[in-house]
Amino acid sequence: MHASLLKFVAQEIERYCIMRTLYEGELQIDYGQFYIWTDEQAADAYGAAFDNVKRTFAGQSSGLCGAAVRGLLYFDTGTQYGTIGARVVVTDAEPDLDDSWEDVVEVSYQAGEETSLVEWGDGDSYLLDLAAGEYRVRYAARGRDQDDEGEDEEDTEEPVEYIEITIWSAPASADRVIRITSEHGAAMNAQWLSS
Repeated sequence: MHASLLKFVAQEIERYCIMRTLYEGELQIDYGQFYIWTDEQAADAYGAAFDNVKRTFAGQSSGLCGAAVRGLLYFDTGTQYGTIGARVVVTDAEPDLDDSWEDVVEVSYQAGEETSLVEWGDGDSYLLDLAAGEYRVRYAARGRDQDDEGEDEEDTEEPVEYIEITIWSAPASADRVIRITSEHGAAMNAQWLSS
């Protein structure tokens, strides 16, 4: 078989398995944030949320992933400027918890017809193959404190912070903090929820 046919077959098998990867690679981070948003309405809401980031955390118990603006998820990172390793997957049911992640929170999300993973400002945008509907989103991170320890992320070849976003169909429910063990995660959780 030709390599391109093998690659196609592998992609099709992955597409119909229990877990499907929507994005895997690096994200360029500016101001310690990135987003998932759906449709133009969410992009418009982003403008309001950018002026007042706290609005994305209204009524939540977690300050690491803001989900209070419909169609918009705001993600906080430990890396302020540079790249992080990122993976976005969709599963057919709630997955088991992986103990290797330092910070883990969950929120609900309403996806529209087009949902994208978006870097800050004029950064890149990646269309996610996600059907419209109600989802639960688990945001897991490790290596958040590395940038706080003086590591200049732009001068390193490999990211020191890694995140994984896991998405599955579920009715809307309150956000929850599963664990926050990094110093950065604890500080941001306190900052965005204080007021």
